[in-house]
Amino acid sequence: YLDSATGTEATQRRNRTDLDRVLFRPSILHGEMTADLSTRLMGKDFPLPFGVAPVGMSGLIWPDAERRLARAAAAAGLPYCLSTVASRTPEDLA
Repeated sequence: YLDSATGTEATQRRNRTDLDRVLFRPSILHGEMTADLSTRLMGKDFPLPFGVAPVGMSGLIWPDAERRLARAAAAAGLPYCLSTVASRTPEDLA
């Protein structure tokens, strides 16, 4: 499900068509300023407003995926959520 679609793949084609229509037009702000992308989630500060969401059985997709994802998220200072159907336990990742 990460690299393909199901059935006739019609939804995937429609999604791709819709995404291809999205056009980003970045604006450049003049002057000196520093962007602050940090956010607070459940009382904890994070450098960016996103984290690593759970992916079920990711260990079947890539060897030791949960551990690698958890370490990468920790290295970036981002939250990581282990799936309830992970191939590793929370204790394995601690």
